[in-house]
Amino acid sequence: WSSDVCSSDLYGRAVDGYLVERYWPGVSGDEVREACQRFTAADGPATTFLGAVVVTGDETVFFQFTAISGAAVSAACASAGVRCDRLVAADYWAPSVPLSHEDGELRPAADT
Repeated sequence: WSSDVCSSDLYGRAVDGYLVERYWPGVSGDEVREACQRFTAADGPATTFLGAVVVTGDETVFFQFTAISGAAVSAACASAGVRCDRLVAADYWAPSVPLSHEDGELRPAADT
């Protein structure tokens, strides 16, 4: 597993990982996709949008960023028109090899 995604640099500036929590009852997949598109369009020298996780049972969406500061993430939320209920620094750990979830079992993906 690698944490390189959240501890690197963006345009020569040190960045950290951040997680935006949004309580969003009744959110649809289309609404999340639209928010993701707005975040992606707003990527620049201060922030990079990495993705979103929807926790349906909690009516919550988590948006993940790398950024030079929490203030930069807050500004990205405002620019994208997405309310930020909570913003925290967060580490992101990604597998160092692609994974596949077949037959209910997680394992390294076959080379293609």
